[in-house]
Amino acid sequence: MLLTVAGVLSALTLLPLVALVFSAFAGSKGAGSNLVQTVLPGYVANTVFLVFCVGLGTLVIGVATAWLVAMCRFPGRALFSWLLVLPLAMPGYVCAYAYTYLLQHPGPVQSMLREVMDWGPRDY
Repeated sequence: MLLTVAGVLSALTLLPLVALVFSAFAGSKGAGSNLVQTVLPGYVANTVFLVFCVGLGTLVIGVATAWLVAMCRFPGRALFSWLLVLPLAMPGYVCAYAYTYLLQHPGPVQSMLREVMDWGPRDY
């Protein structure tokens, strides 16, 4: 019974995605096939490459830091055990907005660099 309910809920959840894919390829004659022939293979290859690289980097950094916190005793170990979980508490788009604010031209990082290094706006 529980498996049936889970299957029905999964199908209902995926229904908008299926409708979107169907409407993208059935909406206009030739538009979907044009995308498949021109840009879709490159987009799929870039996405797979990005997923692989991010997964590998996350695996390496995550396993290394988790092993260090679990197996070694060093000052600040308790703090690091909580700080390593902190990125899970913030959605990706919030992090993206924060990085954009911090690193954009009028942001604090570049403003500090311009002040400290005596750079102009087009010097770097």
